[in-house]
Amino acid sequence: MKIKTCLECKHFKIETETSSYSEMTPGDEFSMECSFDHWKVDPLSTTEDKFREFMAKAGTCKDFIIHPRVEEIKNNNKKSRRMCHGCNDDFYNGNNDYGIKECWSFESADVTMTRKIPIEMRPPWDSIPLVPRLSCFRKKGYVFFKEGIR
Repeated sequence: MKIKTCLECKHFKIETETSSYSEMTPGDEFSMECSFDHWKVDPLSTTEDKFREFMAKAGTCKDFIIHPRVEEIKNNNKKSRRMCHGCNDDFYNGNNDYGIKECWSFESADVTMTRKIPIEMRPPWDSIPLVPRLSCFRKKGYVFFKEGIR
């Protein structure tokens, strides 16, 4: 069972560098709160333990609504055949005249965070984002490095 946190809630608010009133009253550099006033972080006095307590309130909060972007991210990381699009072997996912309905690698594949690196590109590859892909994904002219490999 996954524990939900306030970070996933639609009512979670964070602001950085709130505008200043004048040179003498520079304003806040940071604010974080629940828009339903269940909690508010005071950047000067909220301890790490108190912050964890705030985030855990989502588990019992009657106002918790999952943010649509969080749901989208979760669904993007679930294994599905749409992740095969662009792979050399996507041909075997019913895209053929031979009656083959599913690629032989799909069932045993895992979702991994990888970088799609052109074979002629020299390191470093840090600028290429990590993207969820199936572990079996192949494409001519590219190599796929898992998270942690530079």
